[in-house]
Amino acid sequence: MAELKPPRHLRRNFLLFLADFLFFGTAFSMVGATTVVPDFVSRLTTSDVVIGLSSSLYTFSWLVPQLLFAQVVNRRTRRKPFMGRTVIPFRLSMGVMAAIIFFSGPENHTGLLITFLAFYYFFALGDGLVTVVWADMLGSCIPERWRGPLFGLGQILVAFTALGTRELVRLILGSGGPAFPQNYGILFGIATVGFVLGGIALASTVEEEQSIPIQPGPPMRQYLAYLGKVLRHDGDFRRLMLTRILFDLTTMAVPFYIVFGTMELKLQREAVVGDSILIGTLGTTVASVLIGWLSGRSGSRAVIRLSGVASLLHPLLALVSISAGQPALYATFFLFGFVNASTAPGYFDWIITHAPPDRRPIYVGLANTISAVSHLAPFLGGFILAQTSYSVLFGVTGGIAVLGLASSLFISEPRRRTTPLPAAVLAQPTE
Repeated sequence: MAELKPPRHLRRNFLLFLADFLFFGTAFSMVGATTVVPDFVSRLTTSDVVIGLSSSLYTFSWLVPQLLFAQVVNRRTRRKPFMGRTVIPFRLSMGVMAAIIFFSGPENHTGLLITFLAFYYFFALGDGLVTVVWADMLGSCIPERWRGPLFGLGQILVAFTALGTRELVRLILGSGGPAFPQNYGILFGIATVGFVLGGIALASTVEEEQSIPIQPGPPMRQYLAYLGKVLRHDGDFRRLMLTRILFDLTTMAVPFYIVFGTMELKLQREAVVGDSILIGTLGTTVASVLIGWLSGRSGSRAVIRLSGVASLLHPLLALVSISAGQPALYATFFLFGFVNASTAPGYFDWIITHAPPDRRPIYVGLANTISAVSHLAPFLGGFILAQTSYSVLFGVTGGIAVLGLASSLFISEPRRRTTPLPAAVLAQPTE
């Protein structure tokens, strides 16, 4: 079989996707939903439920609208304008939030909390739209064999920049830094610069001409009927989603690792926040090297299974940290960083490879919207913690991870598919 001709703008798009990966990943390490955000919110409220909600609602807001976005995007034969025209304005909203927080008084806890939640989730909503187009363009512009190196190299570069962001966080949030809440306003403002630079890179990508013309997607009524066909007839997709939901639920304990460290283990707040970024990024770096090799050798299914092992180990080590203290807790940061490295080369790559090219936005939007419910897990974790204890929360999380590992045994590997997708999935939605 003749080798497929590489996309015309492969080198340019590879470098621009990599640049966004670097800038966005570096910026997000300073406003991460499992590191800086729980610490910031815990200064505004003592409610475990609100702290958990602050982390889970970001992902929920990012995921849920993607099903609607996918339908809108899929009705166009050219998809990049949805990303090019929106990515920078949405990312600039983080700068507006940073300015409001910087000029607020420290006693205005309610106002700060409302401002933060409103802008943080608006930012998530915009990034959800960008992600649908990002995944579609990644699938059409970057060949399969180049995606693993792209994800791996991007995560390694972010790991190096995290060495600087970790010290920056410790400097800004430490006792010698600016007062609260100006310190967080400065931190969010610096992150905005990275977000916007990444947005400029994405806006500069070039949408490739497709060898097979892309047909516009269906109107809403036919679109909803087609979603039902995907869920009924695509068993491989259903099994992937069950596995992903179970592993997503293991995030219910993650926002409380830092709170547990500061409140129960009596660790210094600025130290544990900074260290969690550094150690989590170290875990991501190690995972990037291993997963890059594993993805190229065995595919996305193997990546998902390896990530599942780490999803089991991090709540178990958190449980051990109740008696063993700081070393075991820091190991949880490493393992969750390992898990974070697997999302793109695991779930995203599986869906991009599995889905029919002209239905890729639909599959991405459907998958992310389904998983949105399970991303409310930190809210559930806050409720469990409020009613019970840290040991119960960490134990329940570990039990769910065991179920996820069992489910992952039944996932297929899309690169080695020998039979075509079901006819109902391949058929035009209007049929």
